[in-house]
Amino acid sequence: MSPALIVAVLMAGGGGGGQTPGGAALAAALTQALGPGTSVVVEYVSAPSEAAALRLEEMAHAAAVATVAEDAPGRHGAAPGAGRAVRVRIHLRAGAWRSLQLTFPSGEDALERGRSIGLAVAATILSNAPSPVGPSRGDVASSDAAASPPAVSSPESFTAPTISTARDPVEVSASGEGVDALSPARARHALELVGLGSAGVAGPAGGLGLAAHLERAGRAAPATARVFWARAGGGFRSGAVAGLNGDHQVAWATLGGAWRLPGRTGIAPAPGGPLGIALAVDLGVLVEVLSHRQSTGVAARSTRALPEASLGLAATWRLGGAWEAQAGVGLEVALGHTEVWVAQRYLTTIPILRGLASLGLRFDL
Repeated sequence: MSPALIVAVLMAGGGGGGQTPGGAALAAALTQALGPGTSVVVEYVSAPSEAAALRLEEMAHAAAVATVAEDAPGRHGAAPGAGRAVRVRIHLRAGAWRSLQLTFPSGEDALERGRSIGLAVAATILSNAPSPVGPSRGDVASSDAAASPPAVSSPESFTAPTISTARDPVEVSASGEGVDALSPARARHALELVGLGSAGVAGPAGGLGLAAHLERAGRAAPATARVFWARAGGGFRSGAVAGLNGDHQVAWATLGGAWRLPGRTGIAPAPGGPLGIALAVDLGVLVEVLSHRQSTGVAARSTRALPEASLGLAATWRLGGAWEAQAGVGLEVALGHTEVWVAQRYLTTIPILRGLASLGLRFDL
């Protein structure tokens, strides 16, 4: 048997969170044409882009990725009034982008249209792959006739009357600069920016501030891709302590991990739609700075560094494309309390536990 082959497809549509009939037919045609060992990863977005497709290719460990979207009449060779135009872009790993311009009759059934697109994608993969893909001769000979893949190499296999293939101009450069600009290695990162507030548990530790985390997706099987993220970050917040004529400022730097469900890429669209949850655990160091201005005008400042750990739970909402909104709550633990003294007089103790609340955005880089 030939080794398993993964093909990823980024399609326009599927806004309801489920698989569309056309997408299901496309996946079935790809599997039939490329062999029973083929796994097809389909994800639906409002507007497929090359950058998003390369992210999907990397996360799914796919041998090829395709984008499928309807084309406006008159664009990319789509003749006005000629029917329903679909533009397909196909990228083979370590290869160039290929373009297909397909035109269907206006009343074409979605299932037949999806099947035709799948066969066209399979034909492009088979004719442009640097090494043989799909079922081997032995596999085809040993399978029964009903399961044999169609001969997708001939134009007669396609129900779409117009198919034109072209190499993308940005990929023509021998230096490969067009490919490097959208390297999938860069697409496995995300940046989280949030505003946050804190409140001490049984003591003063309130403040407002900002935090940022740079995240990198861990490698996983396609079904669980982009669920676990390693991350590094930090932040700053400032508040007041009753009786202290000054500020209580906190800065921190952490390393940790986040589990995000559903993953941003999977075998099929998440049944819950754009809503998700995230659980984050971080370990690091925080620095507390207490400042006080005495009645004489003399300013005093005290600084203390402490190990810290934090746990956060957030609800996320996909805004479209690479953007995601999130709101969360959490708990910060400073491994040590801080006593506040003014003029040799005990004032209060900043507690070990601090509650956190955050609101912000996260986006893929």
